Amino acid sequence: MVSSDDYTIFKFGGSSLKNEEYGIKMMMQYFPDYFTEGELKQNLERYNLHRMFQIVKKYFVKEYGYTGTEVELRNNYQKSINSYIYNDEKNPIFVHIDELFESTVIGFLMAMFKWSKDFSNLDIYGKCFKYILYLLNDVCIFGEMQEAEANRALMDTLNGDIQILQLAEDCYKQFANKSKVLH
Repeated sequence: MVSSDDYTIFKFGGSSLKNEEYGIKMMMQYFPDYFTEGELKQNLERYNLHRMFQIVKKYFVKEYGYTGTEVELRNNYQKSINSYIYNDEKNPIFVHIDELFESTVIGFLMAMFKWSKDFSNLDIYGKCFKYILYLLNDVCIFGEMQEAEANRALMDTLNGDIQILQLAEDCYKQFANKSKVLH
């Protein structure tokens, strides 16, 4: 049996990341001094893709006078790292943001920020490089959903670095924070 390296762990991980309870357990394991389970659940309710989409719809009304109710969000896994808007004369409008894209953004931000912060640490450098390579190759090119063990390997690399987590979350939630002005 060949010993696995970090890239192999990223590529052949385990179960899907689309599991909120698993995510809460991971956060409690890696950042036990910074969050409670209740706070994490509250954040999941407050900052999620569907809620952000409702803010976009309000923005359409305010900025463009568009009041159509047929705009909906579809967030299905289609093995593509993109999003698009679909509309024709016979079918309703929908905005599609692939689950693959949604699950990749926060991990990409965390790896890049950790890589930048600890650039002189060759161990961190190597792990972050392999993780980004994994995201660009297997996730972006081949459209494979990230797995649980890939997430765990990234969290091991972060090693409880709350500054990186907060910076990545702030960038991810920037849209929601700006949108408060629209209410």
